[in-house]
Amino acid sequence: MREVVVVHNGVIHTVDSIVLERGSLVPVEIKTTRSSPPSVKSHYLLQLGMYCAALKVSRGKLVIFYLNDGVVEAYSAVYSRDLLRRIDQFEVEKRLEIEEALRLKDLLKASCVAGDPDLDWKCLTCQHWAKCSGRHVSFRIDFPQPLIAGRAYEGAVLREALLAGEHGCDVKLHRNQAGEITAVEASGDEVKLVPLRRIAEDVKVRIGGK
Repeated sequence: MREVVVVHNGVIHTVDSIVLERGSLVPVEIKTTRSSPPSVKSHYLLQLGMYCAALKVSRGKLVIFYLNDGVVEAYSAVYSRDLLRRIDQFEVEKRLEIEEALRLKDLLKASCVAGDPDLDWKCLTCQHWAKCSGRHVSFRIDFPQPLIAGRAYEGAVLREALLAGEHGCDVKLHRNQAGEITAVEASGDEVKLVPLRRIAEDVKVRIGGK
């Protein structure tokens, strides 16, 4: 099995694999995740739909490897003609948006993923994160167990809380009588809050939360 490059709508698609079933080409998209099954994200299906549109077929396969659970899931996805048309239109609109941002030499003209909980992890390594901005949001995350002072989880949350504060967000750390963090409450620009929300949610899961 090897990747196959397909160009469609001026976009280069790198398909993980293409198999032949009953005389028809079937694109295969392979994903790895640390989430627990089942966890079929919408952007998985969008990406597979783009491959189907590029190959002018209606069916694709999605394979998900769950790294933490040692589980593999496989799905067969069928796209209607109307859905493929809308996916095709979406792809063209995004390409034109990116081309316009490049033409203006202002990459912030392109769409931001900060409001998408499945894709905002991209903000964590984006070179434009500090300049980017989004809507005003608020959230509160309560931990199932207090974060013990001086331990790694507390340090990670404190680091991201400080970073969010430096970028103008209002952050409040709730503590118990022992001074241990029990919850994080924050409001401000959704882009600047991505690292704090993600680390707090990750810590919550790791210490026993849902």
